[in-house]
Amino acid sequence: MKRYSILIVDDEPNIRSSLGRLFHKEGYETFLAETGEDALGILEEHAISIVLTDYLMPGQSGVEFLRMVKARYPHAIRIVLSGKADMESIMAGVREGVVSHFLLKPWDNTVLKETVRKAVIPMEKKQNLLQKCTPAKKRYDDENLDQAYPGILDVNEATNGAIIIDDSQF
Repeated sequence: MKRYSILIVDDEPNIRSSLGRLFHKEGYETFLAETGEDALGILEEHAISIVLTDYLMPGQSGVEFLRMVKARYPHAIRIVLSGKADMESIMAGVREGVVSHFLLKPWDNTVLKETVRKAVIPMEKKQNLLQKCTPAKKRYDDENLDQAYPGILDVNEATNGAIIIDDSQF
Protein backbone atom coordinates (compact mmCIF):
# COMPACT_ATOMS: atom_id res chain seq x y z
CA MET A 1 0.00 0.00 0.00
CA LYS A 2 1.24 3.49 -0.88
CA ARG A 3 2.02 5.69 2.09
CA TYR A 4 -0.20 8.77 1.84
CA SER A 5 0.62 12.13 3.38
CA ILE A 6 -1.87 14.17 5.38
CA LEU A 7 -1.61 17.84 6.26
CA ILE A 8 -3.49 18.79 9.43
CA VAL A 9 -4.33 22.48 9.78
CA ASP A 10 -5.73 23.67 13.10
CA ASP A 11 -4.94 26.63 15.34
CA GLU A 12 -5.34 24.49 18.47
CA PRO A 13 -2.05 22.67 19.27
CA ASN A 14 -3.76 19.81 21.16
CA ILE A 15 -6.03 19.06 18.21
CA ARG A 16 -3.11 19.13 15.76
CA SER A 17 -1.01 16.78 17.85
CA SER A 18 -3.93 14.43 18.57
CA LEU A 19 -4.83 14.13 14.89
CA GLY A 20 -1.17 13.85 13.96
CA ARG A 21 -0.71 10.87 16.31
CA LEU A 22 -3.94 9.25 15.11
CA PHE A 23 -2.93 9.31 11.45
CA HIS A 24 0.74 8.57 12.07
CA LYS A 25 -0.34 5.33 13.79
CA GLU A 26 -2.42 4.54 10.70
CA GLY A 27 0.68 4.75 8.51
CA TYR A 28 0.20 8.23 7.05
CA GLU A 29 3.06 10.67 6.77
CA THR A 30 1.77 13.62 8.81
CA PHE A 31 2.44 17.33 8.57
CA LEU A 32 1.05 19.89 11.02
CA ALA A 33 0.28 23.57 10.45
CA GLU A 34 -1.23 26.22 12.71
CA THR A 35 -2.46 28.55 9.95
CA GLY A 36 -3.43 28.43 6.31
CA GLU A 37 -0.29 30.40 5.47
CA ASP A 38 1.90 27.83 7.25
CA ALA A 39 0.02 25.05 5.45
CA LEU A 40 0.61 26.59 2.02
CA GLY A 41 4.34 26.59 2.76
CA ILE A 42 4.19 22.88 3.57
CA LEU A 43 2.18 22.20 0.40
CA GLU A 44 4.88 23.92 -1.66
CA GLU A 45 7.58 21.64 -0.25
CA HIS A 46 5.81 18.26 0.06
CA ALA A 47 3.47 16.10 -2.01
CA ILE A 48 0.35 16.11 0.16
CA SER A 49 -2.46 13.64 -0.52
CA ILE A 50 -5.02 14.86 2.04
CA VAL A 51 -5.62 18.26 3.64
CA LEU A 52 -7.62 18.13 6.88
CA THR A 53 -8.48 21.61 8.15
CA ASP A 54 -10.46 23.32 10.86
CA TYR A 55 -13.15 25.76 9.73
CA LEU A 56 -12.53 28.59 12.21
CA MET A 57 -8.93 29.78 11.97
CA PRO A 58 -7.27 33.16 12.42
CA GLY A 59 -7.17 35.13 9.19
CA GLN A 60 -9.41 32.97 7.03
CA SER A 61 -11.96 30.19 7.16
CA GLY A 62 -11.15 26.61 6.32
CA VAL A 63 -13.26 26.89 3.16
CA GLU A 64 -11.35 29.99 1.99
CA PHE A 65 -8.10 28.15 2.64
CA LEU A 66 -9.30 25.07 0.74
CA ARG A 67 -10.25 27.25 -2.25
CA MET A 68 -6.57 28.20 -2.52
CA VAL A 69 -5.54 24.57 -2.06
CA LYS A 70 -7.89 23.43 -4.81
CA ALA A 71 -6.58 26.10 -7.19
CA ARG A 72 -2.93 25.19 -6.59
CA TYR A 73 -3.14 21.47 -5.71
CA PRO A 74 -6.38 20.17 -7.27
CA HIS A 75 -5.60 16.48 -6.66
CA ALA A 76 -5.37 16.82 -2.88
CA ILE A 77 -8.39 15.52 -0.97
CA ARG A 78 -9.85 18.41 1.03
CA ILE A 79 -11.66 17.76 4.33
CA VAL A 80 -13.10 20.19 6.90
CA LEU A 81 -13.26 19.07 10.54
CA SER A 82 -14.94 21.62 12.78
CA GLY A 83 -17.10 22.14 15.85
CA LYS A 84 -18.28 25.59 14.86
CA ALA A 85 -18.92 26.20 11.23
CA ASP A 86 -21.05 28.37 9.00
CA MET A 87 -23.05 25.60 7.35
CA GLU A 88 -24.00 27.83 4.43
CA SER A 89 -20.30 28.43 3.70
CA ILE A 90 -19.49 24.73 4.10
CA MET A 91 -22.30 23.70 1.75
CA ALA A 92 -21.19 26.30 -0.80
CA GLY A 93 -17.69 24.78 -0.58
CA VAL A 94 -19.12 21.31 -1.13
CA ARG A 95 -21.16 22.48 -4.16
CA GLU A 96 -18.05 24.17 -5.63
CA GLY A 97 -16.03 21.00 -5.20
CA VAL A 98 -13.71 22.73 -2.73
CA VAL A 99 -14.72 20.55 0.25
CA SER A 100 -14.89 16.81 -0.33
CA HIS A 101 -15.92 15.87 3.23
CA PHE A 102 -17.17 17.68 6.31
CA LEU A 103 -16.98 16.17 9.79
CA LEU A 104 -17.94 17.58 13.18
CA LYS A 105 -15.81 17.97 16.30
CA PRO A 106 -15.61 16.21 18.60
CA TRP A 107 -14.83 13.50 16.10
CA ASP A 108 -15.06 9.76 16.36
CA ASN A 109 -11.62 8.30 15.56
CA THR A 110 -13.11 5.31 13.75
CA VAL A 111 -15.36 7.47 11.56
CA LEU A 112 -12.56 9.91 10.79
CA LYS A 113 -10.06 7.17 9.87
CA GLU A 114 -12.66 5.43 7.70
CA THR A 115 -13.60 8.68 5.95
CA VAL A 116 -9.96 9.35 5.08
CA ARG A 117 -9.36 5.73 4.05
CA LYS A 118 -12.37 5.79 1.72
CA ALA A 119 -11.31 9.15 0.31
CA VAL A 120 -7.97 7.75 -0.88
CA ILE A 121 -9.54 4.73 -2.62
CA PRO A 122 -10.22 6.69 -5.84
CA MET A 123 -6.57 7.83 -5.77
CA GLU A 124 -5.44 4.21 -5.52
CA LYS A 125 -7.75 3.16 -8.36
CA LYS A 126 -6.41 5.94 -10.57
CA GLN A 127 -2.80 4.96 -9.82
CA ASN A 128 -3.54 1.28 -10.50
CA LEU A 129 -5.25 2.19 -13.77
CA LEU A 130 -2.26 4.27 -14.84
CA GLN A 131 0.08 1.40 -14.01
CA LYS A 132 -2.04 -1.02 -16.07
CA CYS A 133 -2.19 1.39 -19.03
CA THR A 134 1.51 2.13 -19.06
CA PRO A 135 3.18 -0.27 -21.46
CA ALA A 136 5.93 -2.35 -19.95
CA LYS A 137 9.27 -1.68 -21.53
CA LYS A 138 10.95 -4.88 -22.63
CA ARG A 139 14.58 -5.17 -23.48
CA TYR A 140 15.61 -7.73 -26.06
CA ASP A 141 19.00 -9.04 -26.94
CA ASP A 142 19.13 -7.82 -30.55
CA GLU A 143 21.55 -10.49 -31.75
CA ASN A 144 19.47 -13.40 -30.45
CA LEU A 145 16.23 -11.81 -31.64
CA ASP A 146 17.55 -11.39 -35.19
CA GLN A 147 18.78 -15.00 -35.21
CA ALA A 148 15.40 -16.30 -34.11
CA TYR A 149 13.43 -14.00 -36.44
CA PRO A 150 15.66 -12.96 -39.38
CA GLY A 151 14.91 -9.46 -40.60
CA ILE A 152 12.80 -8.46 -37.61
CA LEU A 153 15.17 -5.65 -36.74
CA ASP A 154 15.03 -4.18 -40.26
CA VAL A 155 12.64 -1.24 -40.12
CA ASN A 156 11.42 0.84 -43.04
CA GLU A 157 10.75 4.31 -41.72
CA ALA A 158 8.93 7.10 -43.56
CA THR A 159 10.23 10.68 -43.45
CA ASN A 160 7.52 11.58 -40.93
CA GLY A 161 8.69 8.86 -38.52
CA ALA A 162 5.97 6.33 -39.36
CA ILE A 163 7.03 2.71 -39.68
CA ILE A 164 6.19 1.12 -43.02
CA ILE A 165 5.21 -2.50 -42.81
CA ASP A 166 5.62 -4.64 -45.88
CA ASP A 167 2.90 -7.21 -45.40
CA SER A 168 3.65 -8.96 -48.72
CA GLN A 169 6.01 -11.31 -46.89
CA PHE A 170 3.26 -12.58 -44.57
